[in-house]
Amino acid sequence: MTHPRILQTSYNAVAIFGSGLCLAHCLVLPALQITIPALSVWLTLQESFHLWMLIIALPTSLIALYIGQRQHRSWTPILVAMPAIIALGIGALLFHGLMLETWLTVAGAFMLIFAHLLDRRYTFGGRYQSKRTG
Repeated sequence: MTHPRILQTSYNAVAIFGSGLCLAHCLVLPALQITIPALSVWLTLQESFHLWMLIIALPTSLIALYIGQRQHRSWTPILVAMPAIIALGIGALLFHGLMLETWLTVAGAFMLIFAHLLDRRYTFGGRYQSKRTG
């Protein structure tokens, strides 16, 4: 059986990478398309991109944060992640194609990265280790 810390580290890494892709999609791609219009032909993603990113981010984040909470016993990373996931969901599902989508997605992605880094810190930094029951 895989050790929970290894599993949690893997899920956290995937979630952070996914949030980074989301940020790159929302911030870097538009800048490139404005700077070099010819790139628009190759850099255009399908409309379903945000939905697929949400489908990947939601279970990955929840699994990683659940495993982390079971180890360090702190609810803080989950409490930080929940509004982030809600912002990502609202942006992708309700405001697709509007400026508000970008704001919600960028804020949600940054908050989700922060939640996973916090989870990692609590797991490996030992802040809540004394509350752990063995």
